[in-house]
Amino acid sequence: MTEPKIGSYSGKEPWLFGFFLLLLSFLFFYPHLFEFPSHLHAWTQSDRFALAVGYFKNGLNLFLPSTLNLYPKYPPAQGIETFNGITSAALPLPEYLSALVMKLTGQQHPAYLRTIVLLAGLIGLTMFYLTARRTGAVASFALLATLFVFSSPVFTYYLNGFIPGIPALSLGFISLYFYVKYLQLAHTKYFALSMALLTLAALIRPPFLMPLIALVMVQLIFWKGNPNIELEMKLAGLHLFVFVAFWVFDRRISATYGSMFNHHLLPASSFQDWKELMATSWKNWRLAYFSGYHYLFIAVSLVLIRMLLKSRANETDRKLLLFSLLGVGASVCYSYAMAQQFPLHDYYFLDSFFLPLAVLIIPGLSVVRPEQKSQAIMLWIIALTGSALMLTASWKVQQKRYASYPWDKTEIARNHYAGSKAFLDSLHIDSQSRILVLDAYTSNVPLLLMDRKGFTVIETSSENIEAALYLPFEYIVIQNSVLASDVLRQMPSLAQKLEPVANNGRIGLYTYHPDATDDKSWQALLMADRHKGHLTQLNCFGSEDEYVLLSDTLLHTSTETTALLFQAFSSFPPKVTKGLDLVTDASKGDDFHFYQSVDLRPFFENRADSVNICCFIPFPDQMPDSTRIKTYLWNPGKNTLCLQNQIVQFTKYHSP
Repeated sequence: MTEPKIGSYSGKEPWLFGFFLLLLSFLFFYPHLFEFPSHLHAWTQSDRFALAVGYFKNGLNLFLPSTLNLYPKYPPAQGIETFNGITSAALPLPEYLSALVMKLTGQQHPAYLRTIVLLAGLIGLTMFYLTARRTGAVASFALLATLFVFSSPVFTYYLNGFIPGIPALSLGFISLYFYVKYLQLAHTKYFALSMALLTLAALIRPPFLMPLIALVMVQLIFWKGNPNIELEMKLAGLHLFVFVAFWVFDRRISATYGSMFNHHLLPASSFQDWKELMATSWKNWRLAYFSGYHYLFIAVSLVLIRMLLKSRANETDRKLLLFSLLGVGASVCYSYAMAQQFPLHDYYFLDSFFLPLAVLIIPGLSVVRPEQKSQAIMLWIIALTGSALMLTASWKVQQKRYASYPWDKTEIARNHYAGSKAFLDSLHIDSQSRILVLDAYTSNVPLLLMDRKGFTVIETSSENIEAALYLPFEYIVIQNSVLASDVLRQMPSLAQKLEPVANNGRIGLYTYHPDATDDKSWQALLMADRHKGHLTQLNCFGSEDEYVLLSDTLLHTSTETTALLFQAFSSFPPKVTKGLDLVTDASKGDDFHFYQSVDLRPFFENRADSVNICCFIPFPDQMPDSTRIKTYLWNPGKNTLCLQNQIVQFTKYHSP
């Protein structure tokens, strides 16, 4: 057996490298470190933050996680007996640690969970760097390999986020370090520690069971000449038993209380279906997984591995390579079992392929051994140039991921619910009051921002609204922008049963009276002070009219919230199946710009003798004076339509 080469490094090196990562993280993440979950995959990330808030509110029982949403996405088969928000969620250890910090500070701030995820990731990266050094990589190439991981766009984005994949992956990196240390020093405690860390990673994020099994298989394949194989297998059996026991417990929680998180396999229906889904995933996410420079570095690593195998690969190198190959193979199988998720969620790559691909680049680094100072300088130039290129590519991706777009309804809803806690508190709404949110877009974002427990209707249909009205709630909250266009359009009779309590210009608070019969218009439910209206009796446009100007107003605003109301009627309307949007574009020079569009096609989805179009667009707070507001119809679908009694009206709301 070839003796493993143990790389050397100074005692200060880990601390200096960790400090470097902190500085780099500050440059990348400082503007967003204190932000509420938003932008890409805000739904999933806000559900993870809701777990932390649930622990904070419900007594810090680690084994009974909960969110503010009292009706789980996947309810138990026997139905829900008590609405307490408890959910199965594997082992939400990062969220639990965040809740402990919340208890110490008395504040429910998302920065705590973001920071815990970030620090976990940085510790994992530091240990990845040390692993590369222990296997013989020079400092420059160990740095390059670690920044390869840091600058992977998907890793960078979630390193400053909320999902448990980053802490689990970090535990995988730390486990890898102690595994290599075990291979080099043969102290059983390091193997036990490596297994424990991988098991903890799998408890936090179950797909990390794959590298745990891969590590055990590597030791079994290399069993000859290993005097510790029997003890290793006993330790492996113990840790696998722990995982299975906790998995059974978590399934029991799901069967009793339900779950906000998917625990079911979503496989491809056939091999051809799997290929098509993977092709879609590659099209959607290939530059989110890695940039072109990353793929080039992987190719170079494969060349170095070939050189290593031809020259002086030791047992540590071979075991790491086998671990990586087994991990990739398991990830391919996992991609088949969860094929329907990969095109939609880039973080499934972190749970599967990322760890074995990161391990793959380590062994070949030891081939690069400078013999002269000039060679060492050249390696540093190569490493720093490659790192800069990968970091720059990741930076550009992050800017796009944090950008807001007019079509992002999740981000629009988050902005509408910002400040809603203070709004409800000013109305003396009890903190224990249960709120039903109609057309919520996400399961926990409105409830988190209102700091109240309750229920959400995400897919707004008459059936879903009607079912939700039987839930035990005290108040209903609806965004003004969707009151008419999504909620009342689906269930017009609801207007009779809602009694408006208050409105801040973005959301309305209502009580529900199932026996009420007084009909109310959607404008009355909005509780707005209307002014500066513009009425057009008839407005016809055809396929040649791409833009139809409705109003061009110079609006002098105050600190009061201002919004736009649009209403129109169409008798015997055509079927509008292609693009037709109401657009509001507000600006003042180069200092202020606000753009929002509303898709009008849903109003025409059902064939009827007439159609009432009702839209509400809130403007940002404190718009500058003399803001110019253009409102127009955008007709990219080349529709032909006549609108009657068309009203464009501005409204103001007084702060409670």
